Amino acid sequence: MPNLFGMFGLSLLGPGAIFLASEAPSPAISAIETSTRQSGTTVAPGFAEVQLISPSSSGFHQEASSATSIASASPVATAALAASGQTGLPFGAPDSFDVNESLQNPFAPPDGGQGGQTTGAGAGFAGALPASIDAYSSGLNFQNSNFGSSGGAPALQSGMSNAISNGQATLHGRPAMPMGGGASPMPDETIWSNGAGGKSTRVVRPDAPPPATKGIALGVPGYVLVDGSDYNNSPMITAGNPPTSTGIPTTYDFAAAGPFTVNDPNIVPATVTINNLPLGGTWTGPTITYSGSGRISLWTDAKKSAAFTAPPAGMLNFTFYIEGTHESAALNDVSISFIYTVNNVQYPAAGTLSVTPVISSFGVTPNSDPGDPNHQNVVFHLPNQNANNGLQAETPKANPGALFQAVMIVGNPAPQGNAAFIQDFELLWNGIEGTKNKNGTSVGWLFNDMSGMDVTLVNGSLPLLDVLAGSTTQQYKIDLNYVTNGGTLTMTADDSPTIAPPDNASNGLAVDLQEGFQLYLAWEWSQVVQGSAVSVFYPVAFTDWAVTFYAKATGGVPPINQIKILDGVNSWGSNDYTASNDAPDQMDLTKIGAGNLQWSNVN
Repeated sequence: MPNLFGMFGLSLLGPGAIFLASEAPSPAISAIETSTRQSGTTVAPGFAEVQLISPSSSGFHQEASSATSIASASPVATAALAASGQTGLPFGAPDSFDVNESLQNPFAPPDGGQGGQTTGAGAGFAGALPASIDAYSSGLNFQNSNFGSSGGAPALQSGMSNAISNGQATLHGRPAMPMGGGASPMPDETIWSNGAGGKSTRVVRPDAPPPATKGIALGVPGYVLVDGSDYNNSPMITAGNPPTSTGIPTTYDFAAAGPFTVNDPNIVPATVTINNLPLGGTWTGPTITYSGSGRISLWTDAKKSAAFTAPPAGMLNFTFYIEGTHESAALNDVSISFIYTVNNVQYPAAGTLSVTPVISSFGVTPNSDPGDPNHQNVVFHLPNQNANNGLQAETPKANPGALFQAVMIVGNPAPQGNAAFIQDFELLWNGIEGTKNKNGTSVGWLFNDMSGMDVTLVNGSLPLLDVLAGSTTQQYKIDLNYVTNGGTLTMTADDSPTIAPPDNASNGLAVDLQEGFQLYLAWEWSQVVQGSAVSVFYPVAFTDWAVTFYAKATGGVPPINQIKILDGVNSWGSNDYTASNDAPDQMDLTKIGAGNLQWSNVN
């Protein structure tokens, strides 16, 4: 609703308020004040009533004798002002309450015989008020009102045409308010005086809603989690003796045929709504457009009972369901669109989404202490400053040698499940830096008699799952931490591999070996599959890193006391990975690295 009273877009008093913005509609704050309503009148449904104070004989309005601003007139008024962002006007200043002033007398409510001039169209008024008004424009002269000497209503000055001709307001006639009772017929605004008291009451209809919008609205979620769970209840792949779950289902949900026996919570609804259009039209779509790696399927429900291909002709509002079948590499790489055609006019609608998790960054960072020019992350295992107690991938200040981090966009609220790290021990290379025994064979530990030993496996072969002994999950959990910020999830962990010394380590001349790891990023669901509680993993990427332990005895005299490669931890990078949905090489919980390494003699 435009400003009814010129350049001051504020109108409130008493326990509530209606705001009338000067340029654009502002939210209507409804209020009812009945204490000053004229006897015998009522307020029509959908209208609010506020009190106005007419000007005194001196020509200044009287809002509240002790108030210094409108905002202080009542707590509700203050709250309403704060909600609208408007400020109060100083006491004595003209505002939109000063109807008689601001509109230069475009109407003449009866003054009850209290001295106000009642000439023109308002003269001898009885039984009904003149037409009410709806005023646009501003630039009004607030100091040129013709007030009656005793505080009565000012003169009409030959009716509304006078104000119009003066360019001071554009006035639109509205039905009159009956004096003798009954509701307002349907005025935008009705103003009348209560007679001798000099007060008047205004009934204002709240701001009208914006004009109805024609078209169709497509409501799609911005983020859809890839459906890598197992609500289809397919058996888990098992390994070991006795067989245990590897966390990988034989069939992921996105690859399983429906219908499922339960709703899949990863399959989420989307809606299409027709707004103010004729019925009987035809639909084109859904049309799915891909600009990246994200992929989806559409269904009639969350059980995958049937594929959603197109709404029937003449269907109005409807719901369909979206399943993520492959994660997006970048945001908003999937678009869905519909066209509704009626009376040869097309009404299109489109929406975009991302299939999560969307990787922002993922990798392993070799750590070092702040300010360390050597970037050292390999140390002798305390308390000795030699290899007699082994070596560890750690900084001199005992911080982990390798830092893991994955940053993913997952949406808000967060989807089911959570991100997970899985790590495989992939590589064991003795003598990588060229250390050899007396027979010229590469060794991981060389003694002063030129014999040597290698690190070998107690059982099995590489790769091994890198979890603690007794773990019931394939997830890597050392210093695991999650931080959620809006729709972004950051997952961190770390590692500090250790090499224990062999027997007779104090006679060593060199230690020389490398361990290599592959770190996987996956999404994990905790589910009950075929009666058993299991973790279900859907891998999305992997990255590689390694640590080299290389130290020698100074001058060829035991013990080993000089680390030759201080920054032994290396990786593909803090944000370098390969996107892949392949299962990790090792997911068998009976084949783990912990407790499965030993030193063996080498000929």
